[in-house]
Amino acid sequence: MAVSTFARPVSRPEEIDILLKGVERYNPDKIGLLEDYLAHQCANPDPATNHDVMANLALLKMYQFNPTMLDLDVIRRILAKALISTSQGDFNLCLYLLTDDICQDPSISKLLTLRDYLERAQFDGFWKEMYGEDDEEEESAV
Repeated sequence: MAVSTFARPVSRPEEIDILLKGVERYNPDKIGLLEDYLAHQCANPDPATNHDVMANLALLKMYQFNPTMLDLDVIRRILAKALISTSQGDFNLCLYLLTDDICQDPSISKLLTLRDYLERAQFDGFWKEMYGEDDEEEESAV
């Protein structure tokens, strides 16, 4: 039962569902459609319906096959969605589809560092990395 929920969120549009089930999932002309769907996921505040890992993995796979169409901003958003996902494996699944060059990008590298802090339950380190060092004035207000 959990697999079907993982595979198809209730909020996934029919057009995306059909795309992911067929050979069109590898059509580079569909990258824009999946990027728009990711933007919709990012704009949706409901955590139960705003993360479609299968669609996001399909987009990363398309970038893998079509590196000239790669968009680092989109990859950052996919990784950020995976980082805050309740499914622990989503981030690693996305990471497996990225090259070392992409992972060396400073913004992607920062997400990797944040993931490491969360995995080790080092929340102070996570927040310091996320927002930088706080000055003493802000710390005393907390």
